[in-house]
Amino acid sequence: MISPVNTLKNRLCEERQLSAPMARTASPLPKGDGQHQSVGQLGPLLCWAVVFADIGSSIYYVPGILYGRVGSLAGFFVLLTMSVFVLLAFKYAEVSARFPEGGGVVTVAAQAINSWVGALGGMFILVSYFLTAAISCLSAIQYFSVVFPAIGPFILEITITVLVLLGILNWVGISESAKVSLVGALIAFLSNLAIIWTVFTHIPVTEFPFLLTRMFEHASLTPTSILVGFAGAFLAFSGLESISQLSPSMKAPRKKIISMALLLVVITIGVTSPLLTMLATLLQQDAAADPVLSTQLLSLLGGHWGNVFLQAEVAISAGLILAFASNTAV
Repeated sequence: MISPVNTLKNRLCEERQLSAPMARTASPLPKGDGQHQSVGQLGPLLCWAVVFADIGSSIYYVPGILYGRVGSLAGFFVLLTMSVFVLLAFKYAEVSARFPEGGGVVTVAAQAINSWVGALGGMFILVSYFLTAAISCLSAIQYFSVVFPAIGPFILEITITVLVLLGILNWVGISESAKVSLVGALIAFLSNLAIIWTVFTHIPVTEFPFLLTRMFEHASLTPTSILVGFAGAFLAFSGLESISQLSPSMKAPRKKIISMALLLVVITIGVTSPLLTMLATLLQQDAAADPVLSTQLLSLLGGHWGNVFLQAEVAISAGLILAFASNTAV
């Protein structure tokens, strides 16, 4: 006679034998092969290029916009907002690492609070993309008009046409866009360094502190001017959210790639944006106050302190990276 204990043991052994193949089937792939097979091919340099092509384009139109609101304090507000930009970079590094599927703050808000908050955040970002596409494309054509003055009277019509073409191209699809952005980002960054180098070869370093004091000579800080200046200066750092959209296409380990890419972004933006804003607005105040010339301040700065070649090169590189930024927003 078979005891109940032996019967129970036999049944448990049979269940284990049946469940073992199912467990092997449902288990995740080995650590070395499964977790990273679906990752992309974007390294830190390509991720930097995409983000810099978005953020770095803002410096070409922000000085003119900001000077019209706060005058000579434009450079001060960009430098002040730089601290917030660094904190945002830390935040986006954490978000992009925790949510590798992408989505950024929309995904965070939807999971942490509810889907309505995520949808609201998504609508705000969508409005930002619309504005970025329009402003960047318009500024690109305005910079191209420095080299090709004949297009000046048709800037609005050309801008609308380019936006339509960008929409069609993105609908069809463009491959290797990150590598194309890398070329544009490198050219723009080197052009910015060339402007800074050219200006400082004509201005003694000992005079730079006096240049800084000129920002506060005919300006006063009020609560209203602080709010307006901060809002305008924040345009110089818009586009950081694009790093979270790159998460699904990054190489492994994503956290390391994100940290390296954002470190490059903070360094390159921190070196160029505050300095260029101060130089562009303090050294050519008449141009900054002009409604047309204020849209071409960086190329004019290169032409005034350098030569016609530098002015044309900056105008072309500015037009290209602004077109890339518009394409990213589209």
